[in-house]
Amino acid sequence: MNNVVVINTYAGSLLLGAVAAKANVLATLEDCGFGSDLQALNFPKIPRYEKTEDWPTRYAVPWRNIDVIAHPPCASFSVMAARYDFQRGTESDGFECHRRVINYALGNRCRSLAIESVVGAYEGGRESYEELAQEYGYRVTYIFLNAVSFGVPQWRPRVWVIFHKQKTYNVELKPRYTLVGDIINEGPTEVGMLGGHMGKLWEQTHKALGKRRPVGHIHQVLMREHGLSSYDELVAKFPDAHGYVSGHIRFLDKNWFSTAILGNTALAYENRLLSLEEYCGIMGFPRDYKWGKRVRQARMYLSKGVCPPIATWILKTQERNAEGWTGASTHQSADFGGVIDLRVKREEVNAALGRATSRRLPTKTRQDKITTPFVVRERAAPPMPRGHRYVLIDEARVHAPGSPQAAFILTELRRAKKRGLTRVEVVEAAMKAGATRFPTNQPHDRAVGFWLSKLKTQGALEFAG
Repeated sequence: MNNVVVINTYAGSLLLGAVAAKANVLATLEDCGFGSDLQALNFPKIPRYEKTEDWPTRYAVPWRNIDVIAHPPCASFSVMAARYDFQRGTESDGFECHRRVINYALGNRCRSLAIESVVGAYEGGRESYEELAQEYGYRVTYIFLNAVSFGVPQWRPRVWVIFHKQKTYNVELKPRYTLVGDIINEGPTEVGMLGGHMGKLWEQTHKALGKRRPVGHIHQVLMREHGLSSYDELVAKFPDAHGYVSGHIRFLDKNWFSTAILGNTALAYENRLLSLEEYCGIMGFPRDYKWGKRVRQARMYLSKGVCPPIATWILKTQERNAEGWTGASTHQSADFGGVIDLRVKREEVNAALGRATSRRLPTKTRQDKITTPFVVRERAAPPMPRGHRYVLIDEARVHAPGSPQAAFILTELRRAKKRGLTRVEVVEAAMKAGATRFPTNQPHDRAVGFWLSKLKTQGALEFAG
């Protein structure tokens, strides 16, 4: 049983994960008391500290035996995609709360630290993560995953930043799937958590759709149902449809997963909104979780949390690595700053559910299929050691005409000549070059790794030494 300190659990998602992992929770810490009343209601016996300045530096057990799991405020994530330069980057006020958590945990020499982040903030914060890891004498590994692999019916990709002391980091994941239809209640449920223009839009939509079973964003549903061809036509017919598009309503497909829960987006099924119990089921919370006086804000609290089954898996993985991994693992990273990618593709999910991408099987057949776990993109061997260098030997063998990524890598290798470049050096150069010279919609190390492997397979590159 590992000793755990939880930071920024908000409504209690990380605490739920820790309790399920049978961890000894030493304390729950918040930077500004957000959700502390819900923590007190559901976890009255766990010591709680509501302000950063009150965080303790000593516990009943030594720091070297403590694992920390954290979910810093969303401000530190969203600034990475902020509109204005002064709001972006790791020197912004928003990222400071992120850095504060790292300095607190690593500065006190904890055994390991796991922080949840959004995928879009990974590249913006990676350099700072690795600088802090080196400063405190830790290694860092990034784990990309999706909530759907953990029995949570929600398509919610995230990245976990793991600070640890082991030379290799191992994980074991055998995905299991739960779909929206598995948590939906039968019969009518109460309609709540809607107000303002969304409430009016819901009333109009409910009358317009009747008993039909729509799927998708409410704007798309209304345009499809009424044969409208433009957003202007939609607003003319439904004035309350005007506004921030993602802040409206989404109709769910019971044979698939929910979109990520957002505080400003209501979820519906057929001709009704979801109940609070169903929201809890989609997030992986107990359906009878206590909300006290926060029922109307429950969706907002759920949207800002971590799916508890993932927190449980992370804590168990931290403990197994810290105590010396024994037995087989499905994935491993041996690089400083290595990436373990557990994100599942839609085609893989369809294959696991036993259905074609464009055709759904009957519910009974689907439920028979999803009980068998499978391994996603199992890595046959550990990643290549950091010191290996790629050298350009025959550019004529390259079969990627018009690819800016291949052209960029070849240019950098030409400059390096016989010295060659490591993958890490190519990644750093690509990140500095920007989206014009090295366009990518995925993490740079993954994109660079793909092209280096491709060029080597074509015979254009070889390893130095």
